[in-house]
Amino acid sequence: MLNSMNDPTSHPWVVATEALETVISYSGEAAAKITDAMAALSLRLFTEKVSLHYEEFFKAMPEEHKNSFAS
Repeated sequence: MLNSMNDPTSHPWVVATEALETVISYSGEAAAKITDAMAALSLRLFTEKVSLHYEEFFKAMPEEHKNSFAS
């Protein structure tokens, strides 16, 4: 997940896990933007190096939570 903070084209965590529940727990608006972008990109999400709007999610996440996920 934290790879996406530095590389918004890194999506394995969001497509391979139940990550959207985590995103929603921090910001429903961020989750909506991410899911809307995923729907619009469709297969391009897997075939091209495209960015998703993770910045709002990480902005909503407290620093201590980022530190916890990093350890």
